[in-house]
Amino acid sequence: MVISIADSGPGVDPDLIEEFFRMGVSSKPVSAEGGSRGLGLALVRQAVARLGGSLEVDNDAGAIFTVTLPLAIRGAVAPPA
Repeated sequence: MVISIADSGPGVDPDLIEEFFRMGVSSKPVSAEGGSRGLGLALVRQAVARLGGSLEVDNDAGAIFTVTLPLAIRGAVAPPA
């Protein structure tokens, strides 16, 4: 399964892509309310890795995040962890 999410923003600086996948790192300014920030991409990367998938980032008139996940075969038994 392939899932692509794109936006029309400025894109992601290729030199900073790995940085955005670290917990607590965000491109957005700190708001007056505070709160959790910089968790989304880190959590997505962890979930995708646990499912045996991949996550790619590209730029084309904005950022494009593409997640590729293996499909389970109906009735198949997952190997032990």
